[in-house]
Amino acid sequence: GNTAYVTLRNGTDCTWGEDLLDIIDVSDRTNPVLLNTLPMENPHGLAVDGDLLFVCEGAFGLKIFDITERTQPELIEHIQNITTYDVLALNGRLIITGDLGFLIYDYSDLTDIKLLSTIELD
Repeated sequence: GNTAYVTLRNGTDCTWGEDLLDIIDVSDRTNPVLLNTLPMENPHGLAVDGDLLFVCEGAFGLKIFDITERTQPELIEHIQNITTYDVLALNGRLIITGDLGFLIYDYSDLTDIKLLSTIELD
C-alpha cells in the first residue's frame, strides 16, 4: 500500500541515534511523510502480513503488532525468549533468523503461536 515501516537502530559502538520504528506515508514516492514513530528496544528486520507487523528486536525477541490502523500499531504479542534479526511472514508461518539459526513458527492462531522447527547453524 502507501504505508512503509522502517526500523532505525543504534546498535553500534558509537552509541548514537535512537531505536525506533518509523511509519511513513509513501503515496507520493518523491515526498515521503513521517506519520508516526514508536520507540523500540533494538529493532532489526520486519515483515508485514495483512494487518500484522512483525518486528525483530535482537536480544529482546519478536514483537507482533496489529496494524489494522496503519499509523497506530498496537502490540498484541511479545515473544521474549529468543534473539531475532530478520523475519519472513507468509500464510501463517514465520521464518526467523537469530542466534540459534532459523526458527519456524505457526502464527495462524495468534492466541497460540507455536514453534514448529529449529534449524541450528554451527
